[in-house]
Amino acid sequence: MIFTVLAAGWWFASTLAAPATFNSPSLARRSDDELGSLVLAVKAQDDINDPDDLTVASTVINTGKTTLKLLNDPNGPLSTWKTHTFEFYEVPTSGSRKRATGSTAGVHSVRVKYNPDVAASLSNPNAYTILKPGENKIVVHDLSGMYNFQTTGSYEVRVTANAEWFRVIKDDGSVGYVQAKIYDGPEAANWTASHISESGTFASMRGLASAGIPSHPFARRWEADNGLTKRVLYNNCSATQQKDILESAVAANGYIAQSSQFLANSYYLGNSRYRTWFGPYEKRRWDTVARHFTLLHGQPQRFKYDCSCAEEDTFAYVYPDQFGTVYLCGAFWKASVLGKDSRAGTIIHEATHFTRLGGTDDHAYGHEEAQKLAINFPNQAIMNADSHEYFAENDPEIL
Repeated sequence: MIFTVLAAGWWFASTLAAPATFNSPSLARRSDDELGSLVLAVKAQDDINDPDDLTVASTVINTGKTTLKLLNDPNGPLSTWKTHTFEFYEVPTSGSRKRATGSTAGVHSVRVKYNPDVAASLSNPNAYTILKPGENKIVVHDLSGMYNFQTTGSYEVRVTANAEWFRVIKDDGSVGYVQAKIYDGPEAANWTASHISESGTFASMRGLASAGIPSHPFARRWEADNGLTKRVLYNNCSATQQKDILESAVAANGYIAQSSQFLANSYYLGNSRYRTWFGPYEKRRWDTVARHFTLLHGQPQRFKYDCSCAEEDTFAYVYPDQFGTVYLCGAFWKASVLGKDSRAGTIIHEATHFTRLGGTDDHAYGHEEAQKLAINFPNQAIMNADSHEYFAENDPEIL
């Protein structure tokens, strides 16, 4: 099926040259329209019967007049990371596929620590995609083992709201945004439609496998010991890496202890440091953040760290429901132990993703995005991993 979807992708890429209407929700980010314009189309499988054969093809087309250098964001359509990039919406029997509003299929995805500014500074061509005017990029996404379809029938696949936004590397090296227009032409309803003939979890024998990402069978070797350990454990890590990890884990514990002490002192209610990363004071939100840091206490030195990921533009990732194992990637080793986007901060970021330690998501990446999230969406900020990391790092210092 993966080859069928890919072939279909090549066909509908040329079809998109025809005039069409577009529909896309408005988000808080500002699209730099002067940078260019993009169209995004999605092609789903017609029928989903095999758990090891669940694929979606996305096509990104440069419809503007300038060449665009797009970051391969792990949470976007240009990346093959098995993140939460797509939603499957149940189509009511009396409803239309085009406007499906039913419940979504449950999703199990990896959580990735990624910084757009760091990725933009790399010369590695794997970190970005270059599209000249009129060119397109097709990516086939292997989604096997990720989705739980509760009912049989028709579903519509869409990209998540964040996945509509593409980060563009500007000529000066800074990062801007272009919001893609979602193709909504006459063929779109058929392209995005899938039929589920049997309900249940489509659990793949291969697991969450993807480029540069270990599969579940690899991780299962440690599942029997998924509780708290008494010391740091390593896999595929050199002696030097083990030393660096231990130093970073100790530093992360220090950050956590300081953050917990800060949050336990009512004197700081509404303090600018808290407001910067989590928004205006509200007791429920404050208590949520405080609880997260309480749960994190002492955890970094009890985790298992895997050093097999070589992705240069990625710091680390975890499987939220596979507690205790943190996969460290290329950007982690280039970071400092302490400070902004540090190794210690990365460990805190990933730790908050674990379901039992907070279950945070990646709503925003980087200082600028995280601060805007706190202002506009504080309820999301308290569940954003980078917000916790930057609060703990406190670099530059906010008193």
